[in-house]
This record gives sequence, structure tokens and C-alpha cells, in this order.
Amino acid sequence: MKPPSFCGRKWLSLAALLCSFPKLALGMGGEKAYYSTSPFDQNSNITHRQNVCARAALYHDGKIELRDALAGMSIRPLLGRGLYFSYTNENGIDPENPGILADLMDSLAERANFTWRNSFGVGNDPAYYNLTWTEMLLWGVETFDIAVDWWDHSVARMEKGVSYIEPWFDGSIILIHKEEAVFDGHVSTVNIWNWTKPFEVPVWIVTVMTVLVSALVFQLIEHLNGERDDRPMRQWFSDNMYLSWLNFTQNYEYAPRSIAGRMFGISMSIWALVMTATYTANLASLFVEENMQQDTVDSIEKAVTLGIPVCTFAGTNSDAFIRDMYMNAVRVPKQDELEVYQALVRGECGLAAAYKDGWLTYQGSKLYNPHCDLAWVGRTVRVIKSGFAVKADAGEYCSTLIRDVINLHLVELISDGVLADAWKKHRSLRQTNNCENLDGSTSTLANSLRRRRRLKMRSQELEVPVTSLTSSMHRVLKKGGASSGSIQSDNQATTALSLEQMLGTFLLHWGTMVLSLLFSVAAYYYKQRAPRKDLEELRYRNHGPVIGMSPPINTYVVKNSEGKPLVPGKLATPDKRRFFESTGTRETWSDENESGDNGAILEFLEPRASELQAAWLRESVLLQRQQHAFDRKLEGMGDRMGMVEDRMEIMIGLLQQISRQQQLQYGHGQQQQSHDMLWLSKSSCPKRPKFHPPTV
Repeated sequence: MKPPSFCGRKWLSLAALLCSFPKLALGMGGEKAYYSTSPFDQNSNITHRQNVCARAALYHDGKIELRDALAGMSIRPLLGRGLYFSYTNENGIDPENPGILADLMDSLAERANFTWRNSFGVGNDPAYYNLTWTEMLLWGVETFDIAVDWWDHSVARMEKGVSYIEPWFDGSIILIHKEEAVFDGHVSTVNIWNWTKPFEVPVWIVTVMTVLVSALVFQLIEHLNGERDDRPMRQWFSDNMYLSWLNFTQNYEYAPRSIAGRMFGISMSIWALVMTATYTANLASLFVEENMQQDTVDSIEKAVTLGIPVCTFAGTNSDAFIRDMYMNAVRVPKQDELEVYQALVRGECGLAAAYKDGWLTYQGSKLYNPHCDLAWVGRTVRVIKSGFAVKADAGEYCSTLIRDVINLHLVELISDGVLADAWKKHRSLRQTNNCENLDGSTSTLANSLRRRRRLKMRSQELEVPVTSLTSSMHRVLKKGGASSGSIQSDNQATTALSLEQMLGTFLLHWGTMVLSLLFSVAAYYYKQRAPRKDLEELRYRNHGPVIGMSPPINTYVVKNSEGKPLVPGKLATPDKRRFFESTGTRETWSDENESGDNGAILEFLEPRASELQAAWLRESVLLQRQQHAFDRKLEGMGDRMGMVEDRMEIMIGLLQQISRQQQLQYGHGQQQQSHDMLWLSKSSCPKRPKFHPPTV
């Protein structure tokens, strides 16, 4: 059965009156496709196009007007089922919500006085036929009078014989992303661990260990130096731990008095300076980088640079544009628009390349935007207009006449606001999600934040937000960025300093700690050995203990030519004495002694007042130094009192020896010198008394 084309050629005016009953043909609903031709065989000669060359001739002859050139015809369009044309094989065209394509065709048929509901065909997704969208379009314009859908205008398609009508669909490419929930202009997601991002976990572990070990080492150094205060060991360690943590924040609180402690303090301060400076700089850089991403990830170029995966509608002009213009882009093609949006919601991609009018429709759909967290980001990537298409044929079927008539009435529909009303009706019927205050350009999940950001985007065609990528996007960046070699998983992975990078700082401080500790141990050992050595030398010089007793008088020690005793501790009395003028205490013993050493030296060990006075002065200086140390520290006095008492007894013994020797050698008249020595013991700055050597 062939549907009527028009009521007659000769009586065109009368046919227009008899055949044009638009109100009876429009808005009925339930109509099913008359043509079921399949595009499987692209080489077949089956065509449903009508020859309108006779009407074109009447128009060129001026017998009819262009707007009435299709009056009385039954146009044979091919409509694509989907969101814009509600059709099922069982029920036909939806009578309640036929879709914006059906509404537009009804309005055009009413104005041009033609019908279409009883002579149309329905096309499925090209993937169903294993075809591309361009191949589907070429088959449609070759088989039907007009392809009714949102076909993108492209030069490549025009070169293949496709002619376009005035666009009714804005197919400009825009970017959609998933934004985080926002409250009062601030991201509601709180990251309580963001302060740890400058360093990786191993760095933090080694830092804590360094602070603990530093507290122990400093306490050990102070203990070896005798700087412990009157406090329990636990309290002392607690105080040092507190000071160590303060030092880590560059609030230096150590006050060491020893050289080793000061070496340690300098190392600790330098280490804390480097650590805090690195931490502060890296943390600030991280926050600045996040803010830069919030303000700049708004274009395909920057998405490619960051390796952000972009979901695209496979086989469309937008997919081909991104593929050809951005060869390094991480594309994630999907079979239809619904899969593109659902993949974005699931986090499979960070951005979605969508169509402008499509987004304005889908943003209120629960199926496409279930959580009202999708938003248009950035400017329009590329302006693309879409609309109906016909075969560019001016001679065989004269399909260009259909194009011109439809184009005329469609321009009038746009000018009269009919198209805008049709869009408003279509979007209101598709809004199934309660996203409050949708303004037709963006989701208002974060209105206060967007109002601030729109000030930066005045040059943009529509005011849209510029926000950062979501946390789900960061999870995707790990695999997408790794493949492109540009980024890794998250800001923390790209900016956090590793232990290998910070190892030099730790080794410097740990090495200095070891050196300080070794120096402190050496100083402690030296302090313990020095007083004992002085006392042993004094006792050896006086042949035995001198505390509380006088040294032996007129005794001699037999020594060889090197000055070493032949028989240590054995005394001898020579027959002769010969005093030298230089010392008055040494003579040569030429006889062979019992050891068999000839020419040995006899050293007369008679103590002289000058030597005793010098020894007393040395002991006095040591005593004063000890006294100053005791004044600085109250703790530890009991451990050192025994040493001080020994030195005082030595001084008293020396004074007694001086007094006794002077009495023996110089008589009672020389006791004044002993009195002078006693006076010196009471003086804070003793002076050496005058001494008159004896005359022989």
C-alpha cells in the first residue's frame, strides 16, 4: 500500500483545501511506523523518497509560494527513537509525551499543511546495525524524504551529499564533571589528615623516632656532665621529651653547658629548621596546587595535560573531534549518552564530553543525574549546531525543495518562540529528580560557591562553575594518569616527600648525635682520671701517703741515668753528700750498688719550701674551681665532698710540713714564713711568699 503523495498537480489549490486537515492529523497518538526498512543492506535500491520536482517547477514559475509548496503532501520522515522521540513497537507514538521531535513535526505540518504521522519510519541506534552515525545519516537521507533528529553539521557529511536545515538543537561540546557536596560555599568533605600530606608515612615515623632518641641522648649527655637537677629520673626524661618536641617546632629550649651538649643543641636546631621549613613550604605548595586545580581544570587541554580520563559518546562528532584534536587525551568511549553520564557518576572518568542542549535536559533527570552533583565546568569546547537533514538533490527528486520549505517554517517557529516553548515542555516532562532551583545552565548544588566563581567567567557564553575534581576523580587519575605519564593518583602522591629525599637531613642529625655522645663520654672519663692522677703524682713525689704525716727526711732513692728508680721504693743512705748550687738536692754516687749499676744518681728527697708552696698553689686553684662548680649545681655535692676533703687535708698536711721543716732548718726565728703560709690559705688569691734558700 502506497500512501498518497498529494491530491493532484493540476488542481493544487483545491487539493490544498481538501487535503489539509491538520487538526485531524495532529496529536492523535498511537501511530506506528509505516516503513520498516532496515539499513542492513546499504547497497539496495529501496527508497521512500518522493519526487517533488513538479512542485519545485511550480515554485520556480511563481505559481505557488514556497511556504505552500508541500501543501497536501504526506511527508516520509525517518525519526530516531530515544529521549527526543517516544516510540515503542507495541504502542507506537506516546500520546502523552511524544517527544520534542514529534512536537516540532506537528508544528511544521500545521504551518506547511502536510502530514507525517501515517508515513514515517523509525531508526534505531547505529550500534544496533553495526554502523557509524555518519553511515546511518547517509542511509537515512537516501531512503526517506527527511532525517528528523539532531544531526551534527559537519563539512565531511556535506561533502557526501547531506544538506542541513536550520538547527533546532545546540550540539556544542561542553564538559561535565562530578562535584563534591558543598554547603555555604565550602566543600563539606573534611580531611582531618591533610596536615600529614607534605611527608610520606615513613618520614613521619623516622621523625618521631628522632625526637624520642634526641631526648634520651641529651639526657645522657647532661648526666655525664653532672648537670642533673634535684628531680627524679622520670621527671627529668619527661622534661627533656617536652623540650625536644618544642625544639622540633623551632622553639629552641635546650640550655646545655658542656661542649658536647652544645654540639648536640646546634645539630638539633639545624635539623628542626630544615624539617619545619620543608614541611611548611610543601604544605603551602600543596594547598596552592589544589586551588590552582579548582580554578584551571576547565578545558580539554588542561584535562589532557593532567591525564584526566574523558568519557565520550562513541562515533559522534564530539568523540571524533577529541580524538583528532587531542591525540594524547585519555578517551573512554561509551555507546550512548546515558552510559556517558552513568560512567561519570561511577567515577570511571573525570570529565564527560556532552552536548549543551542534552545537558540542559539531563541535569534534572534522576536517571542521568541521580544525586544532583553533576555540573557543567568550563567554557564551550566547540560550537556545533544540529538539526534535520535531507539529500542534497536539486535534479533527481528535488529534495532541496523539502529542505527549503521546512527551513522557512522552522525559522518562523524559532522566531515566534515556539521552539523555546517546546524545549520547556520537553525538559519539564523529563525532570524526575528534585534538584532545587535549576536555572537552565547549571546544577545549583553549590549556588553560593558558583556565584563567586561566575565573576571570573563573564566572558563565558553561559555562567557555569569552575570547580575542582572530585575525590572519585582522584581515584581514577591513578590509572588514567599513569598511562599518560603525567600524574599519579592524588596530590599527596605527587608532592609528599619520601624518606629517600629526606634521608640526608636525618643522617646529619644522627651523626652529630653520635659524635656529641662520644665527646661527652671522653670528657667524663678525662674528668674522672685527672684528679686521681694529680694525687698519685704528689704521693709518689713524697714517697707514700702525705695525708696526716710528714715525708721522710734525709732519704734517697737510687736512680739510673734515665731518672728511673733502680729499686722502686727502696731507700738508701750514702756515705757522702755533695750538694749542687743549682738545686742543692742531688749528688753522684760512684760506688757500685747492689743492683750493679755504676754511675747512678742519688736524688736527695728533702722537700723544699718552694716545691711545697707550688703544690699548695695548685691545690688551691683546683679547690676554687671545684667550689665554683658546686655553686652552680646543688645536686651531686655529696659525691664530690670526699674529693674536696682529700684536697683540703693535703693542703693542711703541706702546711704542716712546711712549718715543721722551717723549724728544723732555720730555727724559731724563721717561723714567720709558716705564719705567712697560713695567711695565704685564708686569702682568696694567694701569693707566693718570699723564700730564702738555706746556706750550707
